[in-house]
Amino acid sequence: MGLGLNQYPASCSNEFRSEMSRNPSHSISDRIRSSYEAPWPQRLEGTKLIAAIVVIPFAAVFIHFTVEGVQRNELDTAIGFSGFTLLISTIAGIALTQGGLRHLTVPRRISRNQNRGHGMGILVPHKRDLLMVLLLSSLPVAALPALLPPHEDQGDLSLLDEVFLRIGGPVGATVLGIFSLTLFILSLIIRTPTSLEIYPNGIYLAVRRHIPFFTSTTEQVIEWDHIESITPALYSGPNSKSPTGHPVIRIGGVIVDTRTGEKTSELDVPTYRLIGEPNTVYGLLRFLQENPDQRHLLSDVDSVELLRPPPLLERFRVSRSTEPTS
Repeated sequence: MGLGLNQYPASCSNEFRSEMSRNPSHSISDRIRSSYEAPWPQRLEGTKLIAAIVVIPFAAVFIHFTVEGVQRNELDTAIGFSGFTLLISTIAGIALTQGGLRHLTVPRRISRNQNRGHGMGILVPHKRDLLMVLLLSSLPVAALPALLPPHEDQGDLSLLDEVFLRIGGPVGATVLGIFSLTLFILSLIIRTPTSLEIYPNGIYLAVRRHIPFFTSTTEQVIEWDHIESITPALYSGPNSKSPTGHPVIRIGGVIVDTRTGEKTSELDVPTYRLIGEPNTVYGLLRFLQENPDQRHLLSDVDSVELLRPPPLLERFRVSRSTEPTS
């Protein structure tokens, strides 16, 4: 399913052109950003940003109680509130990223990559759900104090003790801890690491699926000369009728499975699994398809700069001029 494309206004392009004159070595990456297309606009979600601002003060309060627990040698208080601090901080981080504050620069994990058959190119690795891992791991830490011997507090319950009593005491904390720990372990075991490699002679996509007692790998490659189309699309999952979806770059042409030798006519690059900003990855592939004489830039020392996204404010400006896609 193709989507409509939207570009920056001419004034923005002029800004990038002036920047090109100041940084000749990055002129091509500036040129790509100056014609930035946003099939998946990065919008600013005010409600989620407000939610992040609201919960951040709670993290400061929990830090205070953590320090206080350490000073009083109250192990359960210190451990419990450190877990709550991590929990609240992670929730704030998730709210900020979902609110639009993401893809601020070129991720460090995007790197130059040497392949014996394709030469030097760019490796765009799998996106790590670090915030979700922190969220799941903080819950057992926060629940742990209910399982520890109570500290001596002259017969009075601490604030943390009262919290745990209200959620069911040690039993409730144990259930919460086991449940979140199970989710945490499953998030580490069941994975689909995906990597995109872009070379002067073609595109290489590797998808590995890990579930308990089973691992499968799919490796597909397509040469630039065999690409017929590159279009943006949305993926909502198998048999899903949801109007929203995840960004996918759909490549038409002659795709070869390097493991089996089978050929197909379509390749979906799941950009929602990749660490790079989806619109920038799409823009680079389109640029290289349309400008074969520039593909050698993928071998340059600063080739990762080709995936530097435009400034955040400019992306928000683009999103305001677009209609939501379905």
